[in-house]
Amino acid sequence: MGLFDIFKKNDDSQDNVPQEQEVIIESESMVCGLQAFVEKNENAYYFYLWNPFSREDKGKVRSCWICNRRKAPSKVNADDMKNGRAPRMPAEFVAHDINGMELDAEKLSIVWFEEGDCAALLSGGEVICAIPEWSGYKDFHGYSKYAKGTGPFAWEMQGAVKSLTAKVNAGRYIWEYFCTPENMNQWMMTQCKAAMAFLENHELDYNIAHKEDKTLGKGTFPPKVVISGTRNGAVYGLTAGVSLVAMPMVSMYTQENPQNLNRMELGFAAVEEHRPLCRLMYANLSMYANIPWQQMTFLGHGHTVPMQNIKDFSAVLFVNPRNVNGLESPEYSVFPGGGVVNMLWVVPITQQEYDFAVKNSSEELLKKAKDISRIHIFDGESKFLY
Repeated sequence: MGLFDIFKKNDDSQDNVPQEQEVIIESESMVCGLQAFVEKNENAYYFYLWNPFSREDKGKVRSCWICNRRKAPSKVNADDMKNGRAPRMPAEFVAHDINGMELDAEKLSIVWFEEGDCAALLSGGEVICAIPEWSGYKDFHGYSKYAKGTGPFAWEMQGAVKSLTAKVNAGRYIWEYFCTPENMNQWMMTQCKAAMAFLENHELDYNIAHKEDKTLGKGTFPPKVVISGTRNGAVYGLTAGVSLVAMPMVSMYTQENPQNLNRMELGFAAVEEHRPLCRLMYANLSMYANIPWQQMTFLGHGHTVPMQNIKDFSAVLFVNPRNVNGLESPEYSVFPGGGVVNMLWVVPITQQEYDFAVKNSSEELLKKAKDISRIHIFDGESKFLY
């Protein structure tokens, strides 16, 4: 387990010599199966995020050096790297005693960020190491209290303490809040009531919690349902519960406040003639609801996903009514602790429309809508002219 192998490989022997290696604390994300743990080896302490379900080696393990246990070398020890040993940080990037230090395992704790895809390591309540969502980009591994400058295995934390502490506090608040069944049930009821208030006639509820969702207490987490019914002669399906967890990576790709974009509910609508299609599309809503945590990304206005379920339609376009004047939407409450809940209408588009969006942008495609107020209601016809 971990980025570095447990065994040292000797070229002159067929035997593997085990190295001192111990996991001293571990935790699992409530959302996506990620595992966080601290590893103590002969050279150093490292903090890891491990995704056992990743299909890509690049995203399977993220690591961050915490501190050296032995005297820091003048440069990276290439033999350590070659032989599968977690390396010590070179002396110029070490902010603690150059001869090494030890951590008190009894004081350590792991706090997950509210997106459930990143975590921080605390000692006695102080953040000493963190692997944020931008770990893995441009040789950045994470932050350590005991790092100096931009080291090869961790960067110094001083300039990031304020933002990391805010992330830790937000994560702790959200997970402690929803560990209380009453709070989780109350939020679910709030979302369900918003969906039912939008509908003129509430018909059925469909449980769409994914079989691989992790548990928090009893049942699946987060709990998700599709509320179905009719409005103005059209059939609607609206999710409730997806917004309980903030989507990852939003802050990486927008300068807007992430709280305005990182929570979503999904909706699909069709004219009565296409009611039989709705159950299939509700299953798709369940699949789309899991994309952010399966692929470590987010869904937002203008995003597209390929789809092969409907004849003559090749993809779906996600449309946020907050970005389109005249497009209807349920009215959602502000999320506990702050944050906007966004409705994303799932709009099937043809191959020609998809190609146009890829070439010219989704915004340009939306400008060519026949009737912008009804683009979210499927009627078997193309919604755009160009």
